[in-house]
Amino acid sequence: MKIYPLSSFQAKLQHIAADKSISHRFAIFSLLSGGENEADNYLLAEDTLNTLKIVELLGAKVQRTNAKVKITPPKEVLSPNEILDCGNSGTAMRLMLGFLAGIDKGFFVLSGDKYLNARPMKRLSKPLNDIGASILGRDEGNLAPLCVSGKKLESFTYQSPIASAQVKTALILAAFRADKPSFLSEPSLSRDHSENMLKAMNAPLKISKDGLSLEISPLK
Repeated sequence: MKIYPLSSFQAKLQHIAADKSISHRFAIFSLLSGGENEADNYLLAEDTLNTLKIVELLGAKVQRTNAKVKITPPKEVLSPNEILDCGNSGTAMRLMLGFLAGIDKGFFVLSGDKYLNARPMKRLSKPLNDIGASILGRDEGNLAPLCVSGKKLESFTYQSPIASAQVKTALILAAFRADKPSFLSEPSLSRDHSENMLKAMNAPLKISKDGLSLEISPLK
């Protein structure tokens, strides 16, 4: 097969569609910040609105005017008296596993609809448990509902057997609460939404030239 370039063209975009992956990450990453966070064009879908509710239950203040969202993080993440409902979003559940695993003395239950609760989570629960987290669930932590008992995590060096933006992001979030810098690599480059957003937030993250290896330092 031969592929030939198109001739040049001009285009003007009137509206860029909201993005699900970035909307989830905006809501969750806001919990790491030191002040108010604002996003335009936040996706108004059931799963991304569920994620806004989750960050509210964790103590954040959320203000929404149509697709414009402001999130002010709590001084300390709360242990809610409700289940954190991820709906049908594997992204929300997997990223939340990484974020919540290092919340010292916190207790959280993550669940979703019957389809999400049938999806495998062990590729995250196992490496997180290996670095000191406490994640319990059906099928030895493979299936939700999942209970997360937050603990102080150990630093780690992890070579992911798969290229997964969700696994990578969850482990980055866990590493932010470890005792020392952690190192993470993947066999091929997965989507780098998280790295770009976190670097823009001045997160303590170093990325190799090829993007395959990361050094993550604890948040101060």
